[in-house]
Amino acid sequence: MWLKLLRSLYLAARRVLLGTGISFIPPFSWIKQAALRRLRGSGRVPVLGSWMRRDAGDRLNLAVNGVYEPVDTAFVGRVVRPGDTVVDVGANIGYYTCYLARLVGPQGHVLAFEPAPDLIDILRDNVTFNGYANVQLENKAVTETTGPLTLYMEAGRPEDNRIFKDEQDAAIRSEHVVDGICLDDSSFLREHPPAFIKMDIQGAEIYALRGMRRLLRESPQVCVLLEYWPYGLQRAGFRPEELVETLLEAGLNVCRVADDGQLVAVDPGPLQSLCAMGRGLYINLVAAHPDRMAALIAEQPPIE
Repeated sequence: MWLKLLRSLYLAARRVLLGTGISFIPPFSWIKQAALRRLRGSGRVPVLGSWMRRDAGDRLNLAVNGVYEPVDTAFVGRVVRPGDTVVDVGANIGYYTCYLARLVGPQGHVLAFEPAPDLIDILRDNVTFNGYANVQLENKAVTETTGPLTLYMEAGRPEDNRIFKDEQDAAIRSEHVVDGICLDDSSFLREHPPAFIKMDIQGAEIYALRGMRRLLRESPQVCVLLEYWPYGLQRAGFRPEELVETLLEAGLNVCRVADDGQLVAVDPGPLQSLCAMGRGLYINLVAAHPDRMAALIAEQPPIE
């Protein structure tokens, strides 16, 4: 309870004082640093109704903010329903996995994929600690073929593991052989078509999409939320436009999630201009069959 109160007070003060510069002046700077030390030094932290263990560097900044990608998180909360079957591709420590487990409820099912050996341990711990019996964990990378592959990991950056070799930073990455899976090979998903797929796999999204063509075709109600990161796509050997082109070829309409949470239609060309080509800049896209996309747009809340 005290941790939630401290976080609420810190965030309220930040909203009020943002841009004033006062947080750099003693004693306010001392108070800020003390609050951050207490928040970041805590064990499990409350996140969207779950108590979560974080990675060593808290790269998602959950201790301070309590939410990651707030606009996209709100979108997920609107579209996922109790009883749904959902898939988390690139589950990391389980931020979306645990939230999805709460949204689908005991009658729903979450299938979460995470290949990194260090992250799967934290993910499993978070799922077990919170008692989410409706979650099935798979220590696998989702790609276009089923079988072993190499995962390239950078120490201290658990959010940037990759299934392709990038000569530009190969020297700082360790190599780990992991299992890969094509979602079209999943017998469970053949019997339980997913209503929602979240995907964040650092530029390898096209590989994963190639391996779920049948699944997408046979899941008319599916909604896919995935990252569009031009830099990562290029490092994987793709043109950035290919991601949207691949989704369109699968018969899906594509929108982006705007800053106000509204869905805005896109086409492959101008989309890249929304992202600078720097390493860390991305946006999230939503893809769905035409009827499903029309329903998503109709159901979204009005702009305030």
